[in-house]
Amino acid sequence: MRQQLRRALVLGLLLLPASASAAPTRADGVPKVIAHGGVGLKLGLINTGALTLTGRPTPWDSVAVAGKELDPKAAPSGQVFFDVPLTRAFLLLFSVDIYDLRFHPLSERFIDVAAGFKLAFYKHHQRLAWRPGAAVGLGYLADIGFMRPTTYLTLKAFSELVLLPRGKWAVVLELGFMAAPSGGNSAVDVKIAPSLFLRAGLLY
Repeated sequence: MRQQLRRALVLGLLLLPASASAAPTRADGVPKVIAHGGVGLKLGLINTGALTLTGRPTPWDSVAVAGKELDPKAAPSGQVFFDVPLTRAFLLLFSVDIYDLRFHPLSERFIDVAAGFKLAFYKHHQRLAWRPGAAVGLGYLADIGFMRPTTYLTLKAFSELVLLPRGKWAVVLELGFMAAPSGGNSAVDVKIAPSLFLRAGLLY
């Protein structure tokens, strides 16, 4: 499953230039960042859900963690993303998310490469856009002390509010959930419960 997911994500990233060249060429009054897509950066916080671990740790693991449920602390979250519109109301999403996974006193980066979609609903007079969406990704957590490196299937559902002032930049507010229903390594299976994140950033 994870190998097939890697191939699908690599294929999606390779098709990004072709998708961009096929994007609509007329904005029809819709701001460029909505009609033609763009690149953006978001920063915020994530309240990571509980990690459920099952399996039998090997001698490489420093402590026995199988059969336990661990509750990480809230931590910083960031995302770099690319929006590629297929129509004015439907966009492809390619993103790289970075979360801090914190267990006192341990902390490690969680990296998530994902592809998905967004729907765009634009209010011309208010210069606002609402963009709900979803994505599937491949997550990676390095050795965190009690567990060797692990990989994950990640799922995200989110909602963006895009504020469109006059100019090339737009402000993005995002509220969403991330979960990892499947993950682990050869010794331990890991699931991450739904995790709430809140972020804000810029879209160009």
